[in-house]
Parts: sequence; C-alpha cells; structure tokens
Amino acid sequence: MDIQFITVRDVNERIKYLIESDNGLNNVVVKGEVSSLTNRGHIYLAIKDQDGSTLKAVIFKGYLPYVKYEPKIGDEVLFYGSIEVYVPSGSYQLIVRDCMLFGEGQRLIELEKLRKKLQSEGLFDESHKLKIPKYPKTIAVITARSGAAIHDITKNILKRYPVAEILFFNTSVQGEKAPSEINNALVMAINARPSVIILGRGGGDKEDLNAFNDETIVRTIYKSDIPIISAVGHESDYTLVDYVSDLRASTPTDAAIKATPNMHDILLSLNDKKTILDTNINKLLNDYQYRLNLLKNRQFFKEPNSYLTNVSNHLNENKRILFESLNKKIVSFEHQINILNERLNSKIKFSLSTRISSLNSLKNQLLAINPKSLLNKGYSIAMNMDNRIITSMDEININDTLKIVLKDGTIVSKIIKKE
Repeated sequence: MDIQFITVRDVNERIKYLIESDNGLNNVVVKGEVSSLTNRGHIYLAIKDQDGSTLKAVIFKGYLPYVKYEPKIGDEVLFYGSIEVYVPSGSYQLIVRDCMLFGEGQRLIELEKLRKKLQSEGLFDESHKLKIPKYPKTIAVITARSGAAIHDITKNILKRYPVAEILFFNTSVQGEKAPSEINNALVMAINARPSVIILGRGGGDKEDLNAFNDETIVRTIYKSDIPIISAVGHESDYTLVDYVSDLRASTPTDAAIKATPNMHDILLSLNDKKTILDTNINKLLNDYQYRLNLLKNRQFFKEPNSYLTNVSNHLNENKRILFESLNKKIVSFEHQINILNERLNSKIKFSLSTRISSLNSLKNQLLAINPKSLLNKGYSIAMNMDNRIITSMDEININDTLKIVLKDGTIVSKIIKKE
C-alpha cells in the first residue's frame, strides 16, 4: 500500500511559510522580562512573561549599532522585530531589530506616531527643503546663552567667515518651557530676515532633546522661507526638527561649517583668479601694444603729408578714370541713340508711305463707287419724294411724282406711263 508522506523539513518549511507570511508576526513589538542573555557577537536572549511563558530572541551583531538600548537580565523591555523559523531544528525565535526599556517605550511610540503623521502631510519632503546660501550675509543662531553650543557656533563662524553678521536669539533648550521659547525665538529669527538660521544645542540624554520633537516647532520650521540648519545633540541623535529642517548638522560645530564658506579657501580661490586675471590682462596689453606698434610704423603715422598726397593723387587718378569711362559711355550711348533714331525715322517713313498708298487705294475705291461719278458719266438717279432711290418698276405707280437727280441738278417729273 502506498502511503503519502512529507519530510520533517517539509513540515518545518510550511510552518516557516505560515509564520513569516503572518503580518501580525512580521513587524511585532513584544514586551517581556529578560530572563537569560548570552553575548557571543550575536546576543541570544530568553524573554518571559509573569505567567512563565518564554520566547527565544536574538540580536544579530549587524543590528547592534542601530539598537537604542542594550538589554540586561531582569529588565522589562519592548522588543521590535519579526518571528522567524529556523528550518533545520524546527525552532522559532524573535529576530530583534530594536529594543527599549518599557517605561520609555510609550513615549517613543507616541513620538513615532507623530513622526508618521507629519511625514504623511509632506513636512519632511526633500522637494520642500531650501538651499543654504553659499555666502550668507547674516546668520541667526537660536540656542541657550549658557550652553556650549553658542560658543562652538560663533567661534567657528568667526574663524571661517568673519564677514558674516551673527544674530543671537536666546532660549532654553530643555525643560517644560523650552518648546514655547524655542518656537518664539524661531518666529523672531525668521522676522529678522537673516540669510540662514542655525537651531541647536549640545549633546545630552534623549530626554533632554524632547523639546525638539515639538509639533509646533516642526510646523514653524516647515513654513519658514528662511533656510534652517538643525544641530541638535550628537551625530547619532535624531529629532523631528532634524527631519523638517533644510539641512541637518551632526553637531553645533558642524552646523557652523555647513552654514559658512571657508574664508581661507575663498582667499586662495581669489588669489588663483587674480593670477588668471593678471595673466589675461597682461596678454591683452601685450597684444594691444603689438598692434599699436604696427600702427605706429605705418606710413600714415610716419609721414602723414606724404600719405595724404598719395591718397589725393589716388583720388584724382580715380576721378580721371571715372570721367574717361563716363565720356566713353556717353559717346557710346550717343552713337546708339543716333543709330536708333535713324532706324526709327526709316520705320516711320516706311510706315507713312505704306499708309498713304493704302489711303489712296481706298480713295480710288470710294471714288469708283461714288454716285456722283456715275452722274458725270450721263447716268441719273430716280428717287421718290421721300428721297428713297427707286430700283424697280414695282416701286412706282402712274401719276407718282419723282425726283430725277442729274450731275448739275434735280428734275421733278410725273409718271404718265410705265413700259
């Protein structure tokens, strides 16, 4: 009988698939007490509840630089990570990517909610960030008067770029009053219209940086049309102010460096440009001097009268050549006009002769058909009293009166007989 079966590995892989496809176990926060801990590069832990339930966990050494808190036996801790199955042994454990003491966890959870909310509104978008001016005229510094940050910032600004004017706005940087004081200082600094604003404080515990996670301050920075550099805490510390600012500096000293150019570098660059400019100017001067020498050696500058005489002679010669050329053209045109005149007269005479001959021919034709010419030959013309010529016997009757036109007069007669 054939029995269908699967291997142990198949079982473990299916369990792995089911667990790792469960979103509720993929990114999970587990609260528990650390009951055992072994550090062998990776940190292996056992986490237990008050009822005795236990869960294995591991923090791989690759995650250790990013873990905010290193747990100890007996600590009540919030562990963030995913449940994963190790197929060869069929065991499962929590792969920890971050952890924190439980008391601190709630505050961090609320802070993360606020961060996600502000991010979803676009307050951290790179497209909204302003460019830090290369050569600031005025730098506003917002920090505590008594802190080390103001000393570090001003010292480095004066060292790097002493031509910049520094405007200082004092504020507390930790404690209950800090958020409102920082926000008021921000508003005053923005209204002062500096080139750039540095907002910062020195290092401290994470609790000391809470003022820089204030939502009102974040929104004020977002609305600012003056670029703002944040310099809060140490390089590893991040606050919401760092996300919304136009540029984050790791320390107050770094903020002063990022806000200013190095005067020494500027002077070196100016010296290099001055050298290039001097070289180009000397090259131009040498070129113009060479061209000037060429002009000085020309005949016009050496012997201007001789040059003018040559020019005058040249003009006179050109004038003579021009007049000769014009005279030749005039003579040529006159000759052509005479030839054309003769041709025109010849054509006119021929045309008149032809037309006269034609007129005479027409005249003879007219004379030939002129009635008066017939009368001179002895013919007469019979007309009725209406002066209509009679051409047929049918046009007249007995007793009609006719006019007989002769060459020298008219006879009025009466018809007495028709033959």
